[in-house]
Amino acid sequence: MLAAIVLSLVPLLRPFAWHSLMLPITPDSMLAFLDAPVPFVLGVQYKTPAVVSRCHGLLRVNVYKNAIKNASFPSLPNSRQLMHALAPHHAALCEAAPLAVERPVHVITPDEEEAAGRFLAVTHDYMSQLCGDLRLHTIVNVGMSKRTGVFMRDALIESLPAKDRPFIRAFTETQMFNVYADGVISDYCEA
Repeated sequence: MLAAIVLSLVPLLRPFAWHSLMLPITPDSMLAFLDAPVPFVLGVQYKTPAVVSRCHGLLRVNVYKNAIKNASFPSLPNSRQLMHALAPHHAALCEAAPLAVERPVHVITPDEEEAAGRFLAVTHDYMSQLCGDLRLHTIVNVGMSKRTGVFMRDALIESLPAKDRPFIRAFTETQMFNVYADGVISDYCEA
């Protein structure tokens, strides 16, 4: 079950893509990855003293307690609206949960598939709108043989409400965001 939960993060990030370390189940011999100086997602089965001692300053999700421990990360913009939009789809998936225990994790019913699809559609829309239209914050040079664009990160951040800026500032520094932005700008310049 742990591996399925960790791997489920990948579609939740769309249209962005995870480009860092991801270990769905981390063996005890690899717990040193909890000290990695790069972004990572690790599935850890047991909260041992060794795990606890390395988790200060990390975002931790406890699936058994349905809780997220947030060290010092900025708040997700419009998180309440996102939670409200996801609530009916989450409820539909939770209704099916007791029945899912009796079958393999990769086997789902048509109702579960539909609810998961609606859940993913909401997260995709949210993630797509998170930074708005990046083209509005791109300077395009048309004087060269090929159009090129430069993304103006600070212009994007300053265009957002002050309460959202800490999260967006941190988010735009990630490789995940930069790969996405490069793709958007490249498509814009080639159009």
